[in-house]
Amino acid sequence: MQNIGLKNCSIVDNRTCGCGYDFEITSKGCKKFIEVKGLSGKTGGVLFTDKEWSTALELKEDYILLVVKNIDAEPEVQLVINPAEKYNPLLKVQQIVQVNWIIKDL
Repeated sequence: MQNIGLKNCSIVDNRTCGCGYDFEITSKGCKKFIEVKGLSGKTGGVLFTDKEWSTALELKEDYILLVVKNIDAEPEVQLVINPAEKYNPLLKVQQIVQVNWIIKDL
């Protein structure tokens, strides 16, 4: 990943850990944290979870947004280093309804 200054790096997949980023890349003691988002077209917006955005704010220059645009035709990759500094997202608060089923007296 020469575009972000890392060569001969190791990559750890963190997509299932809920840590605020998808991949951790390490090279010679330097760590970068990559969040991957996709767009079906050439333009559009992306959604960050609160954890992802908080992590971007905390990690600053070490947090990189990797956007794959135009997925349905000819994919293009855009890297955004420190997206928290470059963008001012809108906060959207949603109330979630959860349905549970309980079996008593087993």
